[in-house]
Amino acid sequence: MFTELCSPSLFQLAPHLLAPPNNPTKKKRVGFVSSLIGGDEPHGLLVLDVIRSLTPTGLFAFFVVSAGSKVPSADFFKTTNGNVFTTGFDGRAAEKLLQSLELDCLVYCESMNEATLHFLGHQRYASTQILVMGSPVTSGLVSTMVY
Repeated sequence: MFTELCSPSLFQLAPHLLAPPNNPTKKKRVGFVSSLIGGDEPHGLLVLDVIRSLTPTGLFAFFVVSAGSKVPSADFFKTTNGNVFTTGFDGRAAEKLLQSLELDCLVYCESMNEATLHFLGHQRYASTQILVMGSPVTSGLVSTMVY
């Protein structure tokens, strides 16, 4: 119902998704977005462990977007080679950043816990978008989340 009531401008498609991939052998660009990355927050610690366990494969380039009040730790900067960004609760800044990253996969660590993340979830920033934790089944984001 929410989707039917909202303006079409809410449902954007990142420009890089309109063109076919030009280099299928490059590292897959995987982003994690959350308002709960920073300090000892469990969501962020889980993300850090996932990135650490997948980094040795050499298949992925990781990007972390903190879209909340928490500041990512030095471990995030080190583990992702500095690919850590903080937008605060600025939804427009987060939109522009996510589009500029040209991700292959975007993992939302939550949706229903914070309004900025929920509204970002209505847009498509990567060909594969995943919603974990934070009410993934009842979010209403069935048209933009693959998993």
